[in-house]
Amino acid sequence: MLLEKIAPAAVRLPYTVPDLSEYERVFRCKPVKRAGEYVLVFDARYWEEPVLSANYELQSLLLQKVSALANEKTVAKTLQTRVYNYLLANSYLGVASLEQMAANFNLSPRSLQRKLRAEGGEIPGSSRCGT
Repeated sequence: MLLEKIAPAAVRLPYTVPDLSEYERVFRCKPVKRAGEYVLVFDARYWEEPVLSANYELQSLLLQKVSALANEKTVAKTLQTRVYNYLLANSYLGVASLEQMAANFNLSPRSLQRKLRAEGGEIPGSSRCGT
């Protein structure tokens, strides 16, 4: 798991894919048929990128702390509490974008902002002029 979304430079599979558009969507590049190969090619700079889940003990400790904090805040099941718990549980992945958070709750970014404002909260840094 990395802090940024990555896409392979090339994908080679030993068969012709049945649904090319779906494979392109998943891999974020066009797969090529090459007999006997299952290959994903990535940029060499990813060798130096730290893997977040590589330290199992640290990740385990962080998840225990998150669980304890989430249990303390389970008083009300408001959207604000759900967003708080989502941010805590996924903090090791880096800062989620407004779009990612909204998609997690099956809302548009604007609807998420409106609902949070209605509950008296908001996502830090998400207030924009004219919204």
